[in-house]
Amino acid sequence: MPPGSMGKSDGRFTAVEVVPGSKIVYDAELAGMKPRITYSVESHPDGARFTRSVDLVIRGPLKVMSPLMSLMVPRRNKVFVSNVKRNLES
Repeated sequence: MPPGSMGKSDGRFTAVEVVPGSKIVYDAELAGMKPRITYSVESHPDGARFTRSVDLVIRGPLKVMSPLMSLMVPRRNKVFVSNVKRNLES
């Protein structure tokens, strides 16, 4: 199950842009929301830098969730990136 807005949820990811070896962009459908999620890797003096970003515009009744999402997305990004790092280092 891919990471969702409140932990884990079922969802669908559609790749909309792929740059082999450096970037993949997904449009997702998760818990009634439709974020665009970008994963990128770039050269860095210490090796490589991995970045995960989430663009999310909430419309309709879920808009009341916007303040919570503005706190949750950065926290989930940190957890996701930390998990990737841990897996790469093991």
